[in-house]
Amino acid sequence: MIDCAKRHGHDPEVWLADVLERLLAMTNRDGLGALLPSRWQPATAPAARTAEACAV
Repeated sequence: MIDCAKRHGHDPEVWLADVLERLLAMTNRDGLGALLPSRWQPATAPAARTAEACAV
């Protein structure tokens, strides 16, 4: 999946973090297709997510 994310031009770390976060909030399987690297769109801008993660 990491290589697939790279092939689709996504930062694998950002993709995986976003997917795991969304999976925790999901209540059914209907939205799983949108989490695949070929169809994934980030929920937030990568720069904002990085700044969030680095906050102390």
